[in-house]
Amino acid sequence: MRLCLALLCALASPIVLIAQAPPAAATPAATADTIRTSTQIVVLDVSVTGADGVAVTHLKAGDFAVLENGAPQHVDHFEEHTEASSGPSTQTVPRMPAGTYTNFSQVPDDGPLNVILLDTLNTPMASQMVVRQKMIAFLEKMKPNQHVAIFGLSRRLYLLQGFTSDPALLRAGLQGKRSKSKQSPVLAEPLGTQTVSDQLTESMGNVPGAAELAANLQQFEAVVASDQLRTRVLLTLTALNQMARYLNGLNGRKNLIWMSGSFPLNVLPDGDLKDPFAAVMSMENEFRETTNLLARSQVAVYPVDARGLFAAPMMDASNSLSQYGRNPARLNKDTQTFFTNTAQEHSTMLEMAEATGGKAFVNTNDLTGAVDSAFHAGANYYTLVYSPTNRDWNGKYRKIVVRATSGIKYTLTYRRGYYADDPSYKHLDHDSTAATKTAGVSIDPLNAAMQRGAPDPTQILFKAKIVPNGTSDKIAEGSVVAGKVKPPYRNFTIYIASSVNDFDFQLQPDGTRISGARFATVVYDPDGQPMTLFSQNAQAKITPAAFQQMSQSGVQYQEQISVPMKGEYFLRIGLKDNLSGKVGAIEIPVSVIPAAAPVSATK
Repeated sequence: MRLCLALLCALASPIVLIAQAPPAAATPAATADTIRTSTQIVVLDVSVTGADGVAVTHLKAGDFAVLENGAPQHVDHFEEHTEASSGPSTQTVPRMPAGTYTNFSQVPDDGPLNVILLDTLNTPMASQMVVRQKMIAFLEKMKPNQHVAIFGLSRRLYLLQGFTSDPALLRAGLQGKRSKSKQSPVLAEPLGTQTVSDQLTESMGNVPGAAELAANLQQFEAVVASDQLRTRVLLTLTALNQMARYLNGLNGRKNLIWMSGSFPLNVLPDGDLKDPFAAVMSMENEFRETTNLLARSQVAVYPVDARGLFAAPMMDASNSLSQYGRNPARLNKDTQTFFTNTAQEHSTMLEMAEATGGKAFVNTNDLTGAVDSAFHAGANYYTLVYSPTNRDWNGKYRKIVVRATSGIKYTLTYRRGYYADDPSYKHLDHDSTAATKTAGVSIDPLNAAMQRGAPDPTQILFKAKIVPNGTSDKIAEGSVVAGKVKPPYRNFTIYIASSVNDFDFQLQPDGTRISGARFATVVYDPDGQPMTLFSQNAQAKITPAAFQQMSQSGVQYQEQISVPMKGEYFLRIGLKDNLSGKVGAIEIPVSVIPAAAPVSATK
């Protein structure tokens, strides 16, 4: 919090307005090194409870022993966090000049941040309604000074309510139109539901060729179901990656309470298909990347099975059981499939919790109790920081063991390891996640961050000064019409400034540095349809003298955007460091921009 605020204060002075001049592109030398602003450290948040399940407090650094792959590690930094120490922030956001905005998020000086994620993509409609009712009941009794944000997940991640400790605002976010239950377009029908192949078998009986046709149709249905599941997993992992980028810029521990109905990672071979391997799917590598990103962002995940205790859907009275009458073995197979799928889904939840230092809640109808337990566990913990003695960053998994040295039998909850990625390469974000590569789709982190209503990622902290430039029948230079838009336009110049510490630079043998960034602005209507947009990649070869000046004045950029004259619109402004993959973005209603924002005298 203090570091982010210091950077924001440094940027709160008037922006030095500079003309946009696309710098010459340069190719990094083979021997170039990447300069980064952080060292390779491991941050561990450890929750400690006694035999009675109550949090153990007042332990010291010497009460813990940390091992990495069996090798003892020296704890360089140690902090204790408790619910009692949590409170409102004592720091305020610096006042921005008129027409200037920032993606800085004010968070408490101490105490964790809690995020409730309502997952409609992976949750049946009936369970969604139950979750919503129980979360409203939980917020009515929420303890004071608990800082909570609420997100929704359908085909994309969207913000329902930003961080606040006001229960009334949180309840309003849950009761709003956007939080209502909705049918998932990619959630499979429950086992026992009659399929087209079932209906075909029932109607055609022993007609010659019917069995072959039904078998082909059954395999087609399995492949379609596998593709739907792959899409569901891809959308979920992309949203969780986006969530990690958003939370990465906020100091301290973040607790993600993920209310979800199901999330399997694998589809096993089916011996009843003509080709048992036709629908096989595994996304373990993509899952690893996501959990690694969440852990690096100091996010502990608490998955909660929104279905609670539930019976096999084949026994539901709404399902036709005629297919089981014709084929009794089918009932046994579907029953076994149900238990296998449920075990896999719970295993995924448990694995994600263990990988990030959280806890999974499955097979319980006490959803409010699960959330309360997650809040409590996430508020009482110790932070241990160490620099690994093993400097071989080979990408292999390293197992972490934390023990209490007192000999007392405590229960310690923490992330159990990490992948030793080379710090000289991108390690926080990538131009496309492994999940999107597997699916044959390329999704840039900035593209996800630029969605209308998405959370404002804070990996790059920046401010944007928006200056009106009058009206015109011509679109501004660099802007592109993306929707059904007609002139006249309101034209704006956007001046962006960010700290040099949020970017990576490749040092060249001659002392210069190579840097690259992508800048984008999209104008949306209230329905999330893009109207106009600006996007440009900028590369620069920076001399030592210019870098010294940049270190003091920040990274600066100028762009122009056109907004339709009539109607309500929103500006979504973002940028991405091409070397590290870090992103920052902010959304601003055009209606709040002053009609005549003053231009700095330093222009």
